[in-house]
Amino acid sequence: MAGRGRDQNRDVQDRITTVLETLVQGRDVEPTEYRGLMAFRKNHPPKFNGDYDPEGARLWLAETEKIFEAIGCLEEHKVPYATFMLQGEAENWWKFVRPTFAAPRGVIPWNAFKDKFL
Repeated sequence: MAGRGRDQNRDVQDRITTVLETLVQGRDVEPTEYRGLMAFRKNHPPKFNGDYDPEGARLWLAETEKIFEAIGCLEEHKVPYATFMLQGEAENWWKFVRPTFAAPRGVIPWNAFKDKFL
């Protein structure tokens, strides 16, 4: 029963992605603010809840990086895309930690995020 909410959230997110894709295809141009995010979401990136699970954290990073590689994700998009998939304790951690990053041009380097995350 607990998994049902997650399935519904994923279904809603997939429907939103489909609607955005349809709109973009009609215009034949992907809106700048969504550039790459739809490709990332199409690959069903895993969510991370933040429970104490060092191996789960490493697996989440590895799976996320695999998707980045497949879609040719730009460095400046990696942290926003990955943190979009955080929820629960992990999302709260990110809200607390994010201001501590010194981000030149507002871009947090992926390796700096990974170091702090692990």
